[in-house]
Amino acid sequence: MVTHEDMPDSPRRNGSSRRLGWRRRHPAPVPEAPATVIVDGIPVITVAPADFVCCSYKGCGTLRPLAEAVENRPCPGCGRV
Repeated sequence: MVTHEDMPDSPRRNGSSRRLGWRRRHPAPVPEAPATVIVDGIPVITVAPADFVCCSYKGCGTLRPLAEAVENRPCPGCGRV
C-alpha cells in the first residue's frame, strides 16, 4: 500500500494554502492611459462617458466628474450649479 509520505514527487503544501485557495484572486489589469489626440494644437483626451458630464451653461463646456454634478457643486469653469 502506498501512502502519501511514500510519494517523493508530490509537492508539499502547508495547510493554509489548501484552505484559502478558493479566496485567491487574480491581479487586476494595469489601467491604460486614455488616448490623446491633438486637434489644431489642442490636446483632446477621450474619457469614459459615465465618469464625466459637460457643463451646458451658455457654452461653458467644462468637464466635471459625475459625482460633483450629482452633489450640485458649482462648476469650476463658470461657477454655476
